[in-house]
Amino acid sequence: MKLPEALLTQSKDRDKVISLGSSMAVLLRRDFETEKSQIVLNQNVITFGLKGYKHFHSSIEDLTLHQGEAMFLKKGLLLTTEKVLKEGLYEAIVFFLDDQILSDFFDQHKQHFHKSGTESESLTYFKVQTDKVLEHYIQSLLPFFEDQELLSPPLFNIKIHELLLYLLTRNEAGFKHFLEMINLQVNLGIKQFMEKNFKRNLTVEDFAHLFGTSLSSFKREFERAFETTPASWIKSRRLQESQTLLLHSDFNVSQVAYEVGFENSSHFVQSFRKAYGTTPMKFKQTKK
Repeated sequence: MKLPEALLTQSKDRDKVISLGSSMAVLLRRDFETEKSQIVLNQNVITFGLKGYKHFHSSIEDLTLHQGEAMFLKKGLLLTTEKVLKEGLYEAIVFFLDDQILSDFFDQHKQHFHKSGTESESLTYFKVQTDKVLEHYIQSLLPFFEDQELLSPPLFNIKIHELLLYLLTRNEAGFKHFLEMINLQVNLGIKQFMEKNFKRNLTVEDFAHLFGTSLSSFKREFERAFETTPASWIKSRRLQESQTLLLHSDFNVSQVAYEVGFENSSHFVQSFRKAYGTTPMKFKQTKK
């Protein structure tokens, strides 16, 4: 079962599901003692235990969400879950977060994070104990499930930012590192996509469409991941690849230009000379 998609068709009568664009807020209520099911998380998840408790079994370790705890789970996890009731009911609030919400948070609060190029320790989840502030925060969420029209996507984003900022300022041990790893995970998505596709002769708008997002969202996420504009990075990466082909293939200049995605060889030659101070042909001859 894939979450959150399955909740749109398989949620129980007592559940309250609020669809917020590509994100989702769910009030889960179960009145049966145990339920074992295998799930794949397609989005990052925040869940608050309200009643009863829930076991999570992954290939890495086993963990439990108790009443009064909050847990963050990274997307991509394969889990088996089992619910245990308290007072005849298991109850939890679950947030499914699309990457854009987290991208916006990192953009707005980047001063809290370190730049990291590699993933050092891959944490798959983070669990925190609630305090009075978090208890009030959780209580503030419940009215939205009674009148679901009150929770708009912009307001949901604000509530998520509020939670993340509070935990950062609470100096929860390891939480900043966990968010940095999620930030890296989000960035890797667009980086891997561009490394796979940069040689295709497409416009930035075409790349955005293939990536499955709007042009403005694509540009914002791209510049956060690469710290430059899409057009600048694409040209630089194509020229870098052209050097490799000029040195290690039998392609002529026109073939290299076509192979790395330039519209024509004259544009390629002009861009190459501007970047490296020589023509592609001279570069190929002098490096042999």
